[in-house]
Amino acid sequence: YTASSCRVLNRTWVATDCFGNQTYHTQVITIEDNILPEVTVTAPADITLNVNGMCYVDLDPSNTGEATPTYFDSCDLADTGLDYSDAIVDSVSTGCYSIIRTWTAMATDSCGNASATTADQRIDIQDMIAPGFIAEGVDTLECDLWGACDYDHLNSVGLVEAYDNCELSHVDVECTPLSAGCWDDYIIDYTAYDMCGNSTNFQQIVVVMDRTPAEWSLAPADLTMECSDASLTGLVQHELGDYYAVPEYTPGDGLHAEAMDNCDAEAVVSYSDLILTTPCLQEYTIKRTYSTEDCSGN
Repeated sequence: YTASSCRVLNRTWVATDCFGNQTYHTQVITIEDNILPEVTVTAPADITLNVNGMCYVDLDPSNTGEATPTYFDSCDLADTGLDYSDAIVDSVSTGCYSIIRTWTAMATDSCGNASATTADQRIDIQDMIAPGFIAEGVDTLECDLWGACDYDHLNSVGLVEAYDNCELSHVDVECTPLSAGCWDDYIIDYTAYDMCGNSTNFQQIVVVMDRTPAEWSLAPADLTMECSDASLTGLVQHELGDYYAVPEYTPGDGLHAEAMDNCDAEAVVSYSDLILTTPCLQEYTIKRTYSTEDCSGN
């Protein structure tokens, strides 16, 4: 015999006559409980939470609310419990998503009858923090680094970096040229959007500069010429007043120095001659010095 509401009783009946003779009979009485426990659960109210600067939000029930269960059994309860599971709608990384939290209350009575019931709570997560920019309001850029007016390129050359506490969606860019001599400067307007629709505007002035001198692509070697050479068509006056014949070459003939510039399509090359005389009037040395200058004066 137990205190459980479901049990088996063996009841013994005894019949006795007047002489004291007895007869016994055992009756088996089975007591059953087939009634399920009654369980109810009330979910917490729906709630909206904001992520922080690290795109984190506390989803513990101590912050979102606890469900309220009730348990009843016609006889006696053996065990009760309350649990929850989360189903996430959309992507957590975006910072704006929803969670359907299903609360489940369950109970089992001493006869093994069990029942459970559920209730849903909706938790909406939102990101109210707009993206930001890491950039200088006025910056400079080498002319050969200027390229496409889009975020990927401008970010790759170190002009700007957009960031978000959760997930960046895209950055719109508009470049307005400002005529500034050799190279256009630019006013650049950026708009960064995160995955939750927050946006931030930023304006930057970029001064395009050429600080790199041209490089020689052809530097003619020293040479010796006969005084009758047909290329000696130019004249240079010596400091003492005499005139000396000097060769005249043109770019592209393989004898004139040539230069390449990182920004200018062509680098202008010029030269000056210095006459070094000898005792023989027809024998002298020409010291030819080439120079090149790009649009920016390098």
